[in-house]
Amino acid sequence: MTRTAFEPADDSEEPSGRVAEALDTLARRERALWAVVAFALVGDLLLTGYGLSIGLVEQNPVAASVLGAHGLVGMAALKLPATALALGWRAVLPSLYRGVVPVALALPWLVALGVNAGLILVVS
Repeated sequence: MTRTAFEPADDSEEPSGRVAEALDTLARRERALWAVVAFALVGDLLLTGYGLSIGLVEQNPVAASVLGAHGLVGMAALKLPATALALGWRAVLPSLYRGVVPVALALPWLVALGVNAGLILVVS
């Protein structure tokens, strides 16, 4: 029997071993992972703003356009669809898999945060 992406997996499809342990760990730490998402989002915005103020240039053409038109408020609004999509996926996933959502959302923002910090250190 086939199922759609929105139907929960039956018990026979449950992961086992290390994958199950990792998913369980993420699920138990989901609240902390959402705090990491918030940290990464705010940190990326703050360091982007600071980087722009010391002469760095946004390399993402979409983000550069939004920054030019609306500043950091626009940049924050640019992150809203990704956050809304992540929260939507979280709502339909079985509880075991929900901890993966904040990890997937935080990782690119943490990378951006690291890149921004590195560039600021090099320029300063």
